[in-house]
Amino acid sequence: MYVRCRSLEQARKLFDKMPERNVVSYNALYSAYSRNPDYASYAFSLINQMASESLKPNRSTFTSLLQVCTVLEDVLMGSLLHSQIIKLGFSGNVVFQTSVLGMYSSCGDLESARRIFECVNDGDAVAWNTMIVGSLRNDKIEDGLILFRSMLMYGVDPTQFTCGDMREAFYVFGRIHNPNLVSWNSIISGCSENGFGEQAILMYRRLHRMSTLRPDEYTYSAAISATAEPERFIHGKLLHGQVTKLGYERSVFVGSTLLSMDFKNGEAESAQKVFGVIPERDVVLWTEMIVGESRVGNSECAFQLFIEMYQEKNRTDGFSLSSVLGTCSDMAMLRQGEVFHSLAIKTGLDSVMSVCGALVDMYGKNGKYETAESIFSLASNPDLKCWNSMLGAYSQHGMETGIKDGFKHYSCIMSLVSKAGLLDEALELIGQSPPGNNQAELWRTLLSAYVNARNLQMGLYAAKQILKLDPGDTTTHILLSNLYAANGRWEDVVEMRKKIRGLASAKDPGLSWIEVKNNNTQVFYSGDQSNPEIITQAQDELHRLKIELTRKCVSITALKRARQLHAIILTAGAGSASESPYANNNLISMYVRCSSLEQARKLFDKMPERNVVSYNALYSAYSRNPDYASYAFSLINQMASESLKPNSSTFTSLVQVCTVLEDVLMGSLLHSQIIKLGYSDNVVVQTSVLGMYSSCGDLESARRIFECVNDGDVVAWNTMIVGSLRNDKIEDGLMLFRSMLMSGVDPTQFTYSMVLNACSKLGSYSYSVGKLIHARMIVSDILADLPVENALLDMYCSFGDMKEAFYVFGKIHNPNLVSWNSIISGCSENGFGEQAILMYRRLHRMSTPRPDEYTYSAAISATAEPERFVYGKLLHGQVTKLGYERSVFVGTTLLSMYFKNGEAESAQKVFGVITERDVVLWTEMIVGYSRLGNSECAVQLFIEMYRGKNRTDGFSLSSVLGACSDMAMLRQGEVFHSLAIKTGFDSVMSVCGALVDMYGKNGKYETAESIFSLVSNPDLKCWNSMLGAYSQHGMVEKALSFFEQILEKGFTPDAVTYLSLLAACSHRGSTQEGKFLWNQMKEQGIKAGFKHYSCMVSLVSKAGLLDEALELIEQSPPGNNQPELWRTMLSACVNTRNLEMGLYAAEQILKLDPEDTATHILLSNLYAVNGRWEEVAEMRRKIKGLASAKDPGLSWIEVNNNNTQVFSSGDQSNPKVITQAQDELHRLKSNMLCRSSSNEQNSFLIRLISSD
Repeated sequence: MYVRCRSLEQARKLFDKMPERNVVSYNALYSAYSRNPDYASYAFSLINQMASESLKPNRSTFTSLLQVCTVLEDVLMGSLLHSQIIKLGFSGNVVFQTSVLGMYSSCGDLESARRIFECVNDGDAVAWNTMIVGSLRNDKIEDGLILFRSMLMYGVDPTQFTCGDMREAFYVFGRIHNPNLVSWNSIISGCSENGFGEQAILMYRRLHRMSTLRPDEYTYSAAISATAEPERFIHGKLLHGQVTKLGYERSVFVGSTLLSMDFKNGEAESAQKVFGVIPERDVVLWTEMIVGESRVGNSECAFQLFIEMYQEKNRTDGFSLSSVLGTCSDMAMLRQGEVFHSLAIKTGLDSVMSVCGALVDMYGKNGKYETAESIFSLASNPDLKCWNSMLGAYSQHGMETGIKDGFKHYSCIMSLVSKAGLLDEALELIGQSPPGNNQAELWRTLLSAYVNARNLQMGLYAAKQILKLDPGDTTTHILLSNLYAANGRWEDVVEMRKKIRGLASAKDPGLSWIEVKNNNTQVFYSGDQSNPEIITQAQDELHRLKIELTRKCVSITALKRARQLHAIILTAGAGSASESPYANNNLISMYVRCSSLEQARKLFDKMPERNVVSYNALYSAYSRNPDYASYAFSLINQMASESLKPNSSTFTSLVQVCTVLEDVLMGSLLHSQIIKLGYSDNVVVQTSVLGMYSSCGDLESARRIFECVNDGDVVAWNTMIVGSLRNDKIEDGLMLFRSMLMSGVDPTQFTYSMVLNACSKLGSYSYSVGKLIHARMIVSDILADLPVENALLDMYCSFGDMKEAFYVFGKIHNPNLVSWNSIISGCSENGFGEQAILMYRRLHRMSTPRPDEYTYSAAISATAEPERFVYGKLLHGQVTKLGYERSVFVGTTLLSMYFKNGEAESAQKVFGVITERDVVLWTEMIVGYSRLGNSECAVQLFIEMYRGKNRTDGFSLSSVLGACSDMAMLRQGEVFHSLAIKTGFDSVMSVCGALVDMYGKNGKYETAESIFSLVSNPDLKCWNSMLGAYSQHGMVEKALSFFEQILEKGFTPDAVTYLSLLAACSHRGSTQEGKFLWNQMKEQGIKAGFKHYSCMVSLVSKAGLLDEALELIEQSPPGNNQPELWRTMLSACVNTRNLEMGLYAAEQILKLDPEDTATHILLSNLYAVNGRWEEVAEMRRKIKGLASAKDPGLSWIEVNNNNTQVFSSGDQSNPKVITQAQDELHRLKSNMLCRSSSNEQNSFLIRLISSD
C-alpha cells in the first residue's frame, strides 16, 4: 500500500519493524526499489539480511534484482546475479532469460546480450524489442535496424512498441527545431513501415525541397518501401530513376527495397535488372529475389537462385531456406526438397519455425504426410503457420487417398463461404460440384447470400440457374421477392407475391405440424378445416405475429434493418393486414426515423388507404428537415381532396414547417385556420404558433400570443426568450428571464444555457447579471448539464474572469470539445497565452476528443507574442498535416500571428494556400501589411479584393483608409471615401474615425470636422481621431476645448486621447498645459508609452528645460526607442547651443547605434552653432562615409492620376517630377535666406542653408 502511495520511507520503516519477514516481504521492497532510481541501490543492502534470515530467493526476487541492476546500469552485480540464476536452475525460464537479456542490453554489454538472445527458444517480440532497444541506446543504430529486419524475416510481428505510434512520432518530429537527416529518415521509415505510404512520400518531398539536407541511401530505401502498393508504384519508378542517377542503385540496402517493390507489382524483369547491377549481395538480397520469383509464380527461377547463392558461399539463413522449400512444394520437387532438408539439418536451421513449417508443407503436398507428422512432432512450440501446414497435409492426403467430395461436402463449404461473404469463391465451387438435381440446392444457398448482400444482378443470375432446373420452385420465388424488397423494388415484390400464390394453388398442398396438448402433434395442410379449434389458434398466432412485427417498426433506426423488416411484413402479411393504414403508418414512421424520407414518401403515395395519421407522419418528418420542409405544403390540398380534416398534431407540424422555412406569411394563414377551427386554446398549438412568430422575427405578434397563453408554462417563456435573443434583443431577453422568475416559473437547464450565452454576448457590461444567474443556479440546486456548464464557462471567459472560468472547467465531469475550445479561446483572448498552450497540450494527449479547426485557431491565437512564436510555428506544421491550413478560420489566426511577429513572407504563403477567402481574411492581410508599414501593399490588396467582387465591410474600409493616412495618399483616400458613401459604410463608426484621421493627417482638418459633425453618437476612437487632427496642426486651444467636450460626454480619456493633447502642446510649445496634462494622465493611472515620453521630451527640450528632459528620458521604459528620445534632446541642445549636454546626449545614442546618420548631422549642427568649424568639417566627412555605406532612404509624393511616385537620393528615373521638386526646394531656400534676420545665429543659418 505504501509503495503504491510512493512512500518508500514509510514502507521501509514498516519492513524494519516487522517481527517476522518472509520472501514476499523482501520481494515487495525489491520490486519498489527496482522502479525508483533514487532508491534502487538500497536493494543490495537487503540481500545479506535476507540470507541471514535463511530465506531463499525465488523467481520474483531475481526478476526485481535484475531490474535494479538495469536501473543502476550495474553490469557487474548483474553478472553475479546471472551466475546465481544458472546455479539455482532458473536459466531455462523465459521470463528470467528476457530479464537477463534486458539487463545486459541496457548496460551496454551487447555481446553477453547476444549470447543470451541466441539461447532464447523462438524469441518472441519482447526479446527482439529488447535487443533492438539495446542496440539503439548504445548508438548501434544500423545494428538495430538490421535486427528489426531480421525480426520481420523470422516471421515475428512487430508490436506498437517496435513500430511506434505515428501520431506521437509526428508530434515529436514537429517539436524538433532543426531536424537532421536521421530525423527525416526516421519519420519517412516510420510512415512506410506503419502503412502511411502517402505521408512517407510527402515527407520525402518536403526533405527533397530543402537545400541544406540531401537524402541518402537510407532515405531512398524508406521512401521506395512506401511505393510498393500499386497506387503508388509510379512514385517508386520515379525514385528508381533518382537513385540510379545518384549511384545508390548499387547499394544492397536500396536494392532490396527496389526488388520488393518490383516483385509486388509483378515486374520480375525489372527486378532482375536491379539484382544484376548490385556487385556485393548479402543473404537478405538473395532471399528477396528468391521470395519475389516465387510470388510471381516463377518457382524454377527461385530454385536456381538459391543454388547459385549457395555455390557462391553466401550465408544461408532460415528465411532463405524456408523460401526455397516453398518453391519445392509448388513444383512437386521432393528429391530436391530432401536435399535442402539435409542442408537445414547440417546448418542447424531445421529447428527454426519458418523452416519447420515449410518442410511440413513440402512433405504434405508431395504425399508424405507421415514425414510431415514426424517433423511437426519435433517442433517444440509450433506457431499457427506450422499448424496450418500440418492441417493442409491431412487435407491433401484425404484427396490423394481417393476420398471423393459429395454433394453434402459442397453444401457445407458453400454455406460456409457464403456466410463469410466470399461469393466469388462460392460461385467457383458450384462450377466444381458434380452435376445433378442437387445443384439447385447449392444455387439456392448462393441466392440467399446474394439477398443478404443486396446484389441484385448476381441474385437474378442465380435464380435463373435454379428455375432452369426447377421452374416451379416456390422457395426461389420467395427469395427473389426478398431480393427485390432489399433493393427497394416494391412493384416487383408485389408481382412476385402474386406468382407465389399461383404456384401454391397449382401444387399439392404442403404439410405443416404443431405440437398441441399431451405431447401430440397435429398435421395440417393449406385450406385444411378438419380441426377448426387448432386452425383458429394458428390464425390468432399469425395475426399476433403480424401485429408484433408492425410494432417492431417503432424501435428500428437502421435503414438496412428497416428494409428487412418491411420485407418480412410483406411476406407474413398477405391480405388486408399488410395494406391497413395502421401497418403502413408505422412503416412510414420507421423510414422517417431511418432518415429515408424518399422511401417514406414512396410508401405513402402507394398506400391504398390513408388517414390523418398518415399525413401527420409526413408533416412531422418534413418539419424536422429543412431540405424537405417545403414539400409539406403540397400535401395540404391532397389531404383536403380525401376529405380528411386536420387535427392539432397536423397544425403543430405545419406551423413547425413555417418556422423552419421562416415563412411568416404562411404561418399567419395557418394561425387564422387554427382560430377558425377552434384549436387556439390548445396549449401545444399555441406554443408552436408562438415559436413560429418568435423565430420569424415577428416579436410583436409573438408577444400578443404569449399574453393569451393562460398561466404560460416554461416552454412558452423559453420560446419568448429565444426569440428575443435570436433577433439581437438581448436585454429584452434578460428582462423576460427576470419576469419569468418573478412569475414563479422555474427555469430549465435550457433556459439557463440561453441566458448565460446572452450574458456572454453582452460582455463585461452584464458581468453582475451573469454572476447573479450563476448564484441563482447554485441556490436552486439545479443539476447543470454539459450545455449549461459550457455556457457558464463561455460567459466567464468572455468576461475575462479566467479564475472563475478555470473553476467551472474543473467542475465539468467529462468536458467535450466545446468545453476545451472555450477554455483555450478564453485564455488566448484574455492574455493567458501560456495557459492556453498548456490546455491545448492536455487536450492533445487525450485520445478523445480530437482537436478541430476551432481548437487550433484558439491555440494559435495564444502564440502571437514573440516569446511563444515558436509554438505557433509548430502548430502551423500540425494544421498543415491535418489539412486545416486551408480553413479560413485557422488561416486568419495564422496571418495575425505571422504579421505580429513581422513575418510578412510567411503570412503571404499562408494566404496563397487558402482558395476560398472571405472579407475577414482579406482584412487581416490589409491590417497586417499596414502594421508593418507596408501601406502600399495594403492598398493594393484592398483593390485586388474589391476587383475580385469580395464583399467589403466597415473594418476593411477603415483599414485601407488608415493605410492611406500613413502614406499621405489623399486622392486615393478620397476614392475610398466615395466607395464608403456608395456602400453605406460612411456611417459606420470605425470608417468615420478612419476618415477623420486621414483628412486630419493630410491637412484637411475642415473636412475632418464636417465628417465628425455628421456622426450621431461618435465613440471615443472617433473623438480621438478629431483630436489628433487638431493636434497635427498645433491647435492647442481647439484641442483643449474638444477635450472638455469629451469629458462632458461622459467618456473616460485613454492613452490615445492624452497622446493627441501632448502632441498639440509640443507643436505649439505650450509647456504649462503639457505638464498639467502629463500629471493628470499619471493620476488617471494611464501608463505612458514611448510616444508620450517623446512628446514630453520634445516639449520641455524646446522650452530649454534640458534637466527635466534628461529626467524624463531616464524614467522612460528601456528599449530600442530610447535613441529617439536622446535625439530629441540633442536637437534641443543644438537650438540652445548647449554643447556639454548635446555631446552627452550624442554619446548615449552612439552607444546604441554607432552609425546613426541623423545623430552625426545634429552633432555637426551643434558644433556649427558653437563655432567649432573644424569639428563640423570632420563630422561632414563622417556623414558622407556613412551615407555611402547605407541603403538610400525612400520618399514619395502623390502626382497626377492618383499615382504615387517613390524616389531615393540621386534618383533620376522621373526627371520631370524631380525638376519640379528641385525648383520648389530652391524657392524655399531663397525665402529662408531672405528672411534670415541679423541675430547672432544668422551666420550659422546662412552657412547651413548654403551648404550642400
